[in-house]
Amino acid sequence: MAVTITQEPQKYTPSDNPIVFVFKQPLTVSGNTKYNVSFVINIFVNGAEIGTFEVFPELSTSYHFGKIDLSDKVRAYISNHAVYNSTASPTFLYDTQNYVKTYITIYEKYSVNANVSPTKQPTGVTSVTIIPFKASLSRTEFATWDYSIHKKGSFAKRFLTDRNYITSGGAVIYTETEKKGGTTILSWFDNSDLDTPTNYKVVFNYLIPSGNVTQTTTFTSSDQGAISALRFNMQEQLDLGNITQSTYDNCTGVQIAVQNTSDISIMGLYVITYSDVCFDKGANLLWLNKYGSYDNFRFTYNSRYKAKIESKSFIKRQGEWNALTDTYNVNNNTFGKIDYLKTITKQLELSSDWLDETTQNWLVQLYESPLVYLNEGTEVENVVITDSAYQIKQSEHDELFNEVVNIEFTDKKSITL
Repeated sequence: MAVTITQEPQKYTPSDNPIVFVFKQPLTVSGNTKYNVSFVINIFVNGAEIGTFEVFPELSTSYHFGKIDLSDKVRAYISNHAVYNSTASPTFLYDTQNYVKTYITIYEKYSVNANVSPTKQPTGVTSVTIIPFKASLSRTEFATWDYSIHKKGSFAKRFLTDRNYITSGGAVIYTETEKKGGTTILSWFDNSDLDTPTNYKVVFNYLIPSGNVTQTTTFTSSDQGAISALRFNMQEQLDLGNITQSTYDNCTGVQIAVQNTSDISIMGLYVITYSDVCFDKGANLLWLNKYGSYDNFRFTYNSRYKAKIESKSFIKRQGEWNALTDTYNVNNNTFGKIDYLKTITKQLELSSDWLDETTQNWLVQLYESPLVYLNEGTEVENVVITDSAYQIKQSEHDELFNEVVNIEFTDKKSITL
């Protein structure tokens, strides 16, 4: 009996959490005790071998048991989910490309004489193909991780976000308030080696007082990947000619439904309500969340712009020569400390509207994100959260909270003499 794999990761598994395979081999072969036992493991990423590792048994009871964690070996091959489709922008339905497909082949290695060097056996066992994707969950979240919750298939399936939702008749319904210039990105588990890609569609129902307008876009197999994404922005839809100016001007919200070709929902419903621009003087943040997708939030209160100024200077003594008159001017007006370089870094303070406990507890995840964008219209600009701590707030007697976030722009303006 050769190697047997006894434990495997889930089909979709977070890249920055343990990706552990457990395996075993018998204590004997043809009645002979094995010595100098180990496992030789070849690791493959997207069909190419990236390395060979030798693992020694960690437990020897009725079998020799070993394990390997692929996390630190494959995550270097996984990049973050792009905000825009990197291959066919401005296509707004796209493969996220923030994952790899990986598997291992395991061989026995042993000798039947303790004094003889072990030999790798010619026949190995190959694991199933799994899909590590760019994500990082807490210990408790990883312990209860179930990828099937986010795999398209019914209206009870959830997008790759912790944004709050409600259920109605078994359907998952997300709601958010946004400005028409804001960007929303929704991601879900789509196709893999074991799935046959089939066309499905995204239905946009634009809510207009005089009568709703429906737009349907087919999600073809060429758009799909193991993880697929939808990027929605009203301005982008207008620029692409998918809606008219009248629809844009009069729309009060939009319902987004992912459906199969038989008009049956295969993901939860996402509903966006547009804020009253007269009372919205804030800004929109878009950030990489722990599932490798993006969350967004509109800070509706007045944004406060600031600047951090850093100077480099030198000391110039009083008096200077005039080469044109061959005289020395004792009373020149440029002396003392002089700045010769100023670097200006823009900063912005954002304030939310009143939040309930659930929304505030979700929103503070943006402090942990390594990638945050300030979003206005179809433009996004990389920024850095400068707050070094956050507080998860709890309600008492239906209290509401607001959240203040400080950001710093990554582009710096310099002025030199």
